[in-house]
Amino acid sequence: SMRAIRVLNGDLINPFDCTHEELGRVDFVHSLSQLNRFTGHVKYPYSVMQHSIVLYHHVPQYLRAAALIHDFGEAFFNDVASPIKAKYLGYKRDEKNLLHQIAEVFDVSVTLIDEVSAYDKRLYRDESINLHVNIREKGNGDEREPLGVGHYWFRERLWRNVRQEGWELMQAEFGRTGKNIL
Repeated sequence: SMRAIRVLNGDLINPFDCTHEELGRVDFVHSLSQLNRFTGHVKYPYSVMQHSIVLYHHVPQYLRAAALIHDFGEAFFNDVASPIKAKYLGYKRDEKNLLHQIAEVFDVSVTLIDEVSAYDKRLYRDESINLHVNIREKGNGDEREPLGVGHYWFRERLWRNVRQEGWELMQAEFGRTGKNIL
């Protein structure tokens, strides 16, 4: 069906109508390790998974599981830039619906995902400061207080290393990696 996306393991999944069982077989870490943030407009590739790992290490312990999976919906919806998301009616709603379903699969409270959002928005500032060459004009959340994450966390990393660390954190948090045998 044209409404389905083929994932790494070969399954066709309709992100608008999928089951917990289907989502439980998706290797979100693999996908997000290859998906760039900022639509690629940064110094070097910086993946959604690297962003999630950085966030994981900079939230209170009780929010770590939520931080790790907070962008898993982007494995289907991509990391679409905010102005584009705002233009397409229903996009944010559909992405949020899928994320809530994914949260259920991993037994993470949607309330915790919502709580992670404040840290995520502040991390955006740290990312922007460290990953853009020069910020000439303010906008897109530049007025927010940065989270205070050091440059080390934004270093250029090989996607395979990010993927491996993501799998390890998934194992630590959820007792499974979600890894598909490659």
